[in-house]
Amino acid sequence: MGLPKEKIPQHWIEAMEFNANLEIPVEWKPAKKATWRSGRGWYDYDRRGTHYHILLLEDFKFGRIKRKFGEFLCGSKITDRSTHEVVNLKLDLDPLMNKRFKVTCPKCLERAEKIGGMIR
Repeated sequence: MGLPKEKIPQHWIEAMEFNANLEIPVEWKPAKKATWRSGRGWYDYDRRGTHYHILLLEDFKFGRIKRKFGEFLCGSKITDRSTHEVVNLKLDLDPLMNKRFKVTCPKCLERAEKIGGMIR
């Protein structure tokens, strides 16, 4: 059960269309880096200036790019592995929810473009 199509916000539709055009040959989803923030609640997930990355849900190898399950395509370092696993890999109660967030990481988009251009 989800929202009727006419009630889906336009920015969600635009994000889903944008993400659908990224040619990544493995399963992935948009995700932010999750960091434990002592004294500020469980984690500080929506900090300003953070990007949505391409989070790989399978091992990936393409040319010199090698990533494992749960890593970001851009290679951004995961500083808090346990929080990252809980927030980005285990709390997937609504798998389609993540599709509504547009990938904004410049390095992820650059690599996705290279991969997509070489697959064609």
